[in-house]
Amino acid sequence: MRPVVVINPAAGAGRAGAMEADIRTHLAGRGTDATIVAPPSAEAMRQSLRHCAPGTRVALVGGDGTVHQALDALLDARLELGLVPFGSGNDFARALGVAQWPWMEALDWALEGRHRA
Repeated sequence: MRPVVVINPAAGAGRAGAMEADIRTHLAGRGTDATIVAPPSAEAMRQSLRHCAPGTRVALVGGDGTVHQALDALLDARLELGLVPFGSGNDFARALGVAQWPWMEALDWALEGRHRA
């Protein structure tokens, strides 16, 4: 199943959106065949997630607000969640243990790391 990278362009005062080209380059260099989307709104993000097949691994590039906005759609569609912390507070990323990771390491783990319930 092809993983999905969802970039919240507004996360981290726009830092996440500014990283889209770098994220694409990093994934291409690793040979990762992921769908990359940067939805213009929270509703567009939720719609994108609801169209994913159950069990799809989703790497959210954003922060606590991104997770909050996506959570219902992730649960409804039964998707796996990985987080690349680009928020301002990153409380959820801290709880996952990835808050201080470099973004490339967090992205690789979100897409390829061992998952847990």
